[in-house]
Amino acid sequence: MLSTSQNLCDEVLAQPELILSALYGDWQTPDPLFDTILCAKNIRSFSLLTQCFVYSRLYKLCLMSEWGKLKHILNQLTFFDNNDELIKKLTDKAESMPT
Repeated sequence: MLSTSQNLCDEVLAQPELILSALYGDWQTPDPLFDTILCAKNIRSFSLLTQCFVYSRLYKLCLMSEWGKLKHILNQLTFFDNNDELIKKLTDKAESMPT
């Protein structure tokens, strides 16, 4: 007899589109700007750990002049904190840069 967790795994594997939809939303349409750290549809809060990853990612994107992706991530951040002064300054800077 299979364990409950094995039954659940089998159920999930039988319908992978449910997991893909929970994580990515419209997973069938490619999004080159998607970032799993911040853009996943199942993120419920902006934890300190998530913040650390995001700020590290923002720094790297600035260094690489990846303004389009930076703008996309900054836009996602407004869902969590639209009062962050650093994010506001980065958004202003990114808006002034060509994509």
